[in-house]
Amino acid sequence: MSEHFDKVADRVVAAFKQILEPEAVTAVGEDGFNQLSILVEAYITDEVLEHLEKVADSVQEVAESIRKDAEHFRN
Repeated sequence: MSEHFDKVADRVVAAFKQILEPEAVTAVGEDGFNQLSILVEAYITDEVLEHLEKVADSVQEVAESIRKDAEHFRN
């Protein structure tokens, strides 16, 4: 998954570079854009993991509800 996010981050940075003036691209430099790419990837990863936690919580709630219904049905 991280490789996918890395590619997305690189595309975001490349698009950002396209809207900058050439002087700004030179001033930021490749190291600066590499750091930006790392930050973008970290943000994407954090957001996806937060969403997955919410999905896991929802699945757990459904599983508990099904278990409760099954126990009620058995009795």
